[in-house]
Amino acid sequence: MGLAFDVAAAALSTQMTDVDGINSRLGGVLAATLALAGIAVLGQETALFRDLTGVALVLAMALTAWASRASRWSSAPDPGWLAQFAGDDPDFMKEAALPGVLRCLERNRAQIERKARLLNWGVASLAAGGLLLLVGRILAG
Repeated sequence: MGLAFDVAAAALSTQMTDVDGINSRLGGVLAATLALAGIAVLGQETALFRDLTGVALVLAMALTAWASRASRWSSAPDPGWLAQFAGDDPDFMKEAALPGVLRCLERNRAQIERKARLLNWGVASLAAGGLLLLVGRILAG
C-alpha cells in the first residue's frame, strides 16, 4: 500500500508542476497579446483588419483571464487530519491517506484539463490576431 501512496503523491506533485507550466505559458500569451495590441494600434491596416485583429486579441485576453481563474487546487493528505495517526505505522498512515490523495488527483485533473484547453484556445486566438495583422499590413502596404 505504501507504494500506491508514493505513486499517487508523486502524481499529485507532477500536477502542480504542470499547473506552474500552464501559468507560465498563460503569462506569455498575455504579454504577446499586449505586444500585438500595441503594434495594431500603430498599424496601417484597413478598418476591417484592425477590427478583426482587435476581436481576436480581446478573445485571447478573455480566454487567458478565464484560464487564470482556476486557482483552488486540492492537496492531500491534510496534515491536520493525518496528525490523528501520529505514532502509528507509516504504512498504515499512507493507507489511510491514499483515498484523499486519489480524490485530489481527480479534482485537479478536471481543472488542469480545462485550464490547458482555455490556454490552447487563447494561443489560437492570439495566432489568428497575429495573422490578421500581418495580412492587413501586407494588403495595406
